[in-house]
Amino acid sequence: MEIDMIVLIFKDLISTALYIVLPLLVIGTIVAIGVGILQSMTQIQEQTLSFTPKLIISGLILFFASSAMFAEIVQTVRDVISATPEMFL
Repeated sequence: MEIDMIVLIFKDLISTALYIVLPLLVIGTIVAIGVGILQSMTQIQEQTLSFTPKLIISGLILFFASSAMFAEIVQTVRDVISATPEMFL
């Protein structure tokens, strides 16, 4: 079992996780900053006003990008499964 192969597999898994999660985090952060600026300009401090747009945007991102995300997950799992027999030789 090669340590280099295990490190490469974990690096691939972590990069795939970042690839899947990063769009949600970045767009959610941008929406949160925009809503925060809007709230501070209008002096409306309603808690649901900051939560609802993030929830709607995250749902839309998941709806439109879920097929690409799922395809990336499936490809990564196939790569890991195909590399598993080589680790034990």
